[in-house]
Amino acid sequence: FAVVCVCRCELVFCFDWCKMFGRKVGGLFGGGGDVTTVPVSDVKSFSFGVVSQSAVNRLTEEQKEEIQESYFIFDPSETGLDAKALRAAMRSLGFDPSKDDLRKLMNNNAIVDETQFMEIMAYQMNLQVMEDELRVAFELFDKEKSGRITLQNLRQAVASLGENLTDDDLVRMIEAADLDKDGEVSFEEYSDIMVR
Repeated sequence: FAVVCVCRCELVFCFDWCKMFGRKVGGLFGGGGDVTTVPVSDVKSFSFGVVSQSAVNRLTEEQKEEIQESYFIFDPSETGLDAKALRAAMRSLGFDPSKDDLRKLMNNNAIVDETQFMEIMAYQMNLQVMEDELRVAFELFDKEKSGRITLQNLRQAVASLGENLTDDDLVRMIEAADLDKDGEVSFEEYSDIMVR
């Protein structure tokens, strides 16, 4: 996933988006590149273990302390969080899981212990950061703030990279992400193509 750079942000995200589209529509940029992400706000792909531990490793010490504090507020007896306490603890940190989300996060267990709670919250916080970065990148394409990436927006971004693509190539890129077939790419469609 591209790292946000103040002066090169638009180019980096544009290049990654183009590589993603290239991979989906026949390799416009040849070879693509590996982009590893998780779906935005998607608990279906959450599981305890290596991936969630990796998310914990990306937290700041302050974030870890905030998560631990929330855990102990909602688990004063230190027996673990049941579904009701898990939801309350997550809400205290700014997340509002549905009943289905809670069921998945509980992983068929009656309680969630401190380590599991840390993994759950790290995963959710990292998803939020990714969504925020995607929104920044999307807004760099969407210069008019219309909520859509148009053919003209994409043409300007690709030209700023020095790439020589035809309008047919750009139309195919938009078509690869354009789920509602309106000829433009919404933020949801952009997020979807970036996390595939």
